[in-house]
Amino acid sequence: MTSIKLNRTEQSVVWVTINRPDAMNAMNQDVMRDLTEVFCEISSDPSVRAVVLTGAGERAFCAGGDIKAGADGHKSPYQMSPGETHPLVRLFKAVNDINVPIIARVNGHALGGGFGLVCMADMAIGSRNAKLGSPEVKIGLFPMVILAHMLRLVPLRSLYEMAITGRVWSADDAFSNGIFNSVVDTTKELDAAVDNLLTQILANSPTAIRVGIKALKSMEYMDFEERLSYAQLVIDSLSKTEDAKEGMAAFTEKRKPIWPGN
Repeated sequence: MTSIKLNRTEQSVVWVTINRPDAMNAMNQDVMRDLTEVFCEISSDPSVRAVVLTGAGERAFCAGGDIKAGADGHKSPYQMSPGETHPLVRLFKAVNDINVPIIARVNGHALGGGFGLVCMADMAIGSRNAKLGSPEVKIGLFPMVILAHMLRLVPLRSLYEMAITGRVWSADDAFSNGIFNSVVDTTKELDAAVDNLLTQILANSPTAIRVGIKALKSMEYMDFEERLSYAQLVIDSLSKTEDAKEGMAAFTEKRKPIWPGN
């Protein structure tokens, strides 16, 4: 698995790095396959607390689909055999099964499918030099698969403009449109911001986070009455977990909780 690098910290945070800096971390078939395999493994590992997704180097987070892969005689990331599921569809489905926070550490350009990866994440912190967008129309394509995530996150007027004109955003544009949680100037500040966010996440109940993320994903597609019915069932079961008991006991005793994780 040379297209990506993995690093697991002592706090059970998995860092996933797209490792093609010479190609601006563009996604070929290998990258999408390897990312899917990794996220499938993460979804079945209850010990993982969070995931950080980033790109190698400082130029690009991910420059989208690797157009040169098709030109070199390899299978284009945009092409499929009859009856085949698009590799990015498989990746998005695998990520949807993950109930721990995914943070995009956007260290540079995130274009096309790379922008889709940013939208796929639960939170994103960006470097000031990052450029984001979906300029597929400029090569005769359209951001079809990543629309599944763009429609959830990007304001509709901005989405239409980006997809139809191919306009690329600055990091500040991404922040003002709600794509970035924050923007920083340097790599050192980017790492510090990610570490700060992880510290806040790891201080909280892993059970509450897992159940909460699953609820967020489920309730997104429900109407108001369905959301309320679902919510009361989930909060009742969540209140009976060991984490909830420890959290309430710690609050009463004015101490930091020691999470059982169940």
